[in-house]
Amino acid sequence: DESLVVSTRIEPASGYRAMNTFLDLAHPPTAIFFFHDLLAVDGLRAATERGVAVPQDIAIAGFEGLRSGLITTPAITTISQPLMEMGRLAVEILFSRIEENNEKNDGPPTRLTVPVELVVRASTEFRDAD
Repeated sequence: DESLVVSTRIEPASGYRAMNTFLDLAHPPTAIFFFHDLLAVDGLRAATERGVAVPQDIAIAGFEGLRSGLITTPAITTISQPLMEMGRLAVEILFSRIEENNEKNDGPPTRLTVPVELVVRASTEFRDAD
C-alpha cells in the first residue's frame, strides 16, 4: 500500500513530518519502521505531541543502533548495525584490492552481508495490564 510509504531524508523534522502524515490517515498504522534512528526520534516527538501513546497506540522502531534512541521516553527499538566490524571489513577489502591490482581496479564490486541485531526497547513493548 503506497499510502504507507513516506519519503524522508536524514534532516531535521523529516521523521516528524512523516509521522504526522501517517497519523493524518483515516486508518493510521499501528507500527512504523523508520530507516534511521534519528527519524524515529522525530516520529516519537510528533506522536507524543498529538497525544498518541507509544507503544500502546503505535509502535516505533528505527535502524542504526544509535544511542539517541536510549534517551527518549520510551526508548526506541532499533536494528543495530556492527559499525566497527563494517569499517574493519571495508579497510580489509580496500587493502586486498590494492595488493591485487597495483595499476588498475577493474574487478567487480564486493558485496558482503553482515549480521544485524534487533534491540527491542520500550517503543514496541506493549504489555497488557492483565
